[in-house]
Amino acid sequence: MDLKDILSKPRPVREDWTDVQYISALWRAAVSERTAVFQPAFTPKTVGQLKHIVRKLVAVHQKPAVVLPLVAREWESFTACVKSIHNPPDIPQHPDIGFVLRHIDILIEMPV
Repeated sequence: MDLKDILSKPRPVREDWTDVQYISALWRAAVSERTAVFQPAFTPKTVGQLKHIVRKLVAVHQKPAVVLPLVAREWESFTACVKSIHNPPDIPQHPDIGFVLRHIDILIEMPV
């Protein structure tokens, strides 16, 4: 299933688009398109990390179902911002939910 298939299906009923299953499917599809590698279902730990990200984004009136796939597609831009501000010792080459959570402050400040 690719991103086009997911987007063609009916969207969640919730207006704020905080359905974690839907968002995880969008994230995995965006990462899969970017890396050309199948993305398995999230582990319970990753689902928990995603829930934290969703709560933080909704708190600042951002739509997680829009923001997170964009971050996955524009991973280099996101990691460049992180590097310029925090300069972490290691930056994943491919989109990583845990990394996004650790640097959620930058994600919130980035223009979408």
